[in-house]
Amino acid sequence: MATEKADSIIRAAIFRCLHQVALSEKEIECLTDVLIVGSGVAGLTAAYLLAEAGRRVYLVEKRPAVGGTAVLLGDVFPNLECASCMLEPLMDDVLHHPLIEVLPYSEVTEILGYFGNFQVSIKRKARHVSEDGCFGCRTCHDVCPVQVPNQEYDFGLSKRKAIYIPYP
Repeated sequence: MATEKADSIIRAAIFRCLHQVALSEKEIECLTDVLIVGSGVAGLTAAYLLAEAGRRVYLVEKRPAVGGTAVLLGDVFPNLECASCMLEPLMDDVLHHPLIEVLPYSEVTEILGYFGNFQVSIKRKARHVSEDGCFGCRTCHDVCPVQVPNQEYDFGLSKRKAIYIPYP
């Protein structure tokens, strides 16, 4: 009985193969742009290296400024150099590179697609009163009436203004 069952399964598979049609190859447009989520040391380095290789890079950071946690540190082992002094040249290269678009204070909300063909939705939060008129003078910080818990430095024990930049 097992031999008869195996024989019928093999016959059915052969019969199916006789009626199959070859799949056609489709070519789709595929951008070689790169999305990097997080602008810590690894994200900044990856963005810079990919941009130098000729790729268009979108760098998404959930905080209002790039650099991650490392840039907030004081002195870094083993040479006890200041962390922001070490990262500033890389941050400057990334922020002024023509192929890199930095999206601070933004979050990825949705990813659709498949390998090599993605569509990503990004939610950008307000960073300034007017982004076109911002020169970094921080006068909007002084007049901001809204106070929120400061989660970055002391786990919400103190308050900070709603408009802020974590470091100069």
